[in-house]
Amino acid sequence: MGDLFSNLDPTVKILSLGISGFCFLLVIMAFRLISKEQEREQPRGSMLTAIYVFMSANLLNVVVVGILGIPAISRNVDLSSEKDKVQKELGIKTNEFNVLQKATDFDKGLDTVSVKNISVNYTGRIDSYVQSLDSLQNSYAAAELPKADSIQEIKNIISMEVLALKSDTASVATRAMALEKINLSNHKLTRLLKTNE
Repeated sequence: MGDLFSNLDPTVKILSLGISGFCFLLVIMAFRLISKEQEREQPRGSMLTAIYVFMSANLLNVVVVGILGIPAISRNVDLSSEKDKVQKELGIKTNEFNVLQKATDFDKGLDTVSVKNISVNYTGRIDSYVQSLDSLQNSYAAAELPKADSIQEIKNIISMEVLALKSDTASVATRAMALEKINLSNHKLTRLLKTNE
């Protein structure tokens, strides 16, 4: 039996499984005790009785561990589904945070844009902003459909007004109105995201 513990690495790994690993080691030890006793010319009756008592206690341990393990297994399934739900919510909140950050940056940028010389680069930023709204809208589940619909409405307004900004024939007044509508939509989105934090 001394050779059982000569290499402790597998024993430690088995014990890391908890009480079930400990029960497994006890079963191995019972097997070794029986085999050692059978190697003797005349097995000792008292030793065999002690080994059978040891084996019975091991069997009882295995049964108890098995019965107590069943609720833990079902709880693990529940925790796994709960973990998936939390990860999805975290993904949505991260998406909302990123869009909110873009909305804030976008809002700061609107204050510095001149209606007369709005650049292609700035309309590109607006297009990127609209794409992030697409990503956020797609991350909402069916239960959050009203929120997704509100984002779709805001995205449609911004997309339409970007076309007016990109138009070479749009007047200064049309561009100013388009920027104002984009700004109002941006504020509406910010309020929508902040109310659900």
